[in-house]
Amino acid sequence: MSQSQAETDQSLRSSLMQQMAEGREQLDHGHFETSFQIFSNALSRCETISVLAPLKYQVLGNLGWVNRLAGRYQTAAEHLQEALALADAAGDSNTMTRAQIESELGTVLRLMDRHDEAEAVFGRQYSIATVRQQEDVAWRRVHCRAIGNLATANYQRALQLDPHDPHIKQKTRYHIDHAISQLEQRINLAGQIMEEDYYEFRGHGAKSRTYQALSWW
Repeated sequence: MSQSQAETDQSLRSSLMQQMAEGREQLDHGHFETSFQIFSNALSRCETISVLAPLKYQVLGNLGWVNRLAGRYQTAAEHLQEALALADAAGDSNTMTRAQIESELGTVLRLMDRHDEAEAVFGRQYSIATVRQQEDVAWRRVHCRAIGNLATANYQRALQLDPHDPHIKQKTRYHIDHAISQLEQRINLAGQIMEEDYYEFRGHGAKSRTYQALSWW
């Protein structure tokens, strides 16, 4: 590959990343349709420009997020499942981006009342994050979020139990106890992250990092 071609390819990748950042910014401001159009255009670019194809799974992950916030859960699930399949095919099965997409898929499945599938997805996210956080401290936030996801899944499993089940009390207690334990674990971990951020980033930036540690679900 010539230097000029390499520079062109890098420019295209940078342009796509900027486009996705713009889409997320629009979404942060509640502009769902504008964000959807931006990510849809980005997806089209990935499908027509070969050098951008490896980034397609990231675009699909963002489209899944947009559709979930817009209440289009089935479409969101389809985008997210395709994104995970592409990430695995690209050898990105243990990246932080993939873990975030998996978390989003679990949330969508939970909203669709597909609780067994959601819990399985959250369990995989937790297993990967548990290992990776020992190698990279940046994964502690993913680990913290994964614990919160499992707690939410257990709580909703308790709410979905058959009221006519003769063992409903024991099953409810089982799920609630697990949810409480997981929430306590998450609070402790968030507190550790918050304390570390305070000492590392005293002043500018510390407050936002602290808020993120507490709000990552």
